[in-house]
Amino acid sequence: MLSDKYRVLSVQLDPSFATATAMARGLQRVQPYGRDGHPSGHAVSLNEKARIELHRLGSTNRFVVWKVTLVR
Repeated sequence: MLSDKYRVLSVQLDPSFATATAMARGLQRVQPYGRDGHPSGHAVSLNEKARIELHRLGSTNRFVVWKVTLVR
């Protein structure tokens, strides 16, 4: 991995306040390597979007990541 940046696009809190859903975009630049450990080809840019399901920890203000799903 050559560079890695994430941006949260939106956060939607469930009416129960127990769960939330966030949308995030990951911009990454990676260098593929062959089985011999040497670089194979040029660096590649990835632009991925993900839906992140969050669950509240008890009655605190903290949430944990429950599930991450890639979105096309």
